[in-house]
Amino acid sequence: MIKKFFTLLMFTKIQAAKFATSNGVTMLIINGALNGNLRRTLSGENIGTIFPKR
Repeated sequence: MIKKFFTLLMFTKIQAAKFATSNGVTMLIINGALNGNLRRTLSGENIGTIFPKR
């Protein structure tokens, strides 16, 4: 049951990434629960998964 839940969550994120990138927006999936991840990403660290705009 838990595996299906996490699979659905990832599917939803991928669908959001497809929508964003097809509309000219770069999307980044990072762990928002870890303090400072957004700041580190914006500083150039390779954290998470980036979906570049098309």
